[in-house]
Amino acid sequence: MATPKDGSGRQGSWTFITRDLEDRTAVPFAVYRTYSGAGGFWKTFSFGKTSKEPVAMQLPEPGPPVVPAPTSPPSLSYNPPESSDLEALLSSVLRDAYRTQTGPADWRCQDITSEPGRTQVLTRLARDLGRTVPGSQLHEMRRGEDVERFYSIPVRDKNRLEEMAVKELPANIKINWDYE
Repeated sequence: MATPKDGSGRQGSWTFITRDLEDRTAVPFAVYRTYSGAGGFWKTFSFGKTSKEPVAMQLPEPGPPVVPAPTSPPSLSYNPPESSDLEALLSSVLRDAYRTQTGPADWRCQDITSEPGRTQVLTRLARDLGRTVPGSQLHEMRRGEDVERFYSIPVRDKNRLEEMAVKELPANIKINWDYE
C-alpha cells in the first residue's frame, strides 16, 4: 500500500480489493482510500468493472399462490358466570396477585392500581373468563369492585336488526337485507 499525498494535503492510503475469477486471475474490483487527520476518518470508494459478464441469479419456481381461508370474525359475546363463582374467582385472583389474606368482603376494596399486580390480575381474568378489558376502560379499574362490575355485565354480539331477523316477526314487518 502506498501513502501518497493528494491535493488537499491530507495523507491517504489506497487499498485495492480484488475478485478472484474462475481461472484464478485477480481482477481489481473496488478501490477505496482512507483519510485520517484533523478532519476525522472517512473513506472514498470507487468500484470498477470485471471482465466477465455477471451471471443471472436463478430464482426458485413460484408455487401456487397461498390464499388464506376466510374466517368468521371472533365472537364478542360474553355471558358472565354466576355471581358466587365470579366472586370466588376474583377473590382468589386478587389474593394470589397481591399476596394478602383478604376476607370475602375485603377484596372489593383492594386497590389494584399498582403494577405488576394489576397486569397479573387482568391477564389472569381475561384468560379464565374469556373477555379482556379494553384499553379505553383500563383507567376505570381501580379497585376489586370495579373489576367485578366490568365482568358481571353481559355483552351481546349481535345488533338489534340481526336479533330481529332471527325472531319470528309479524306479517306486517319485513327486513330487507339485500338493499342498495
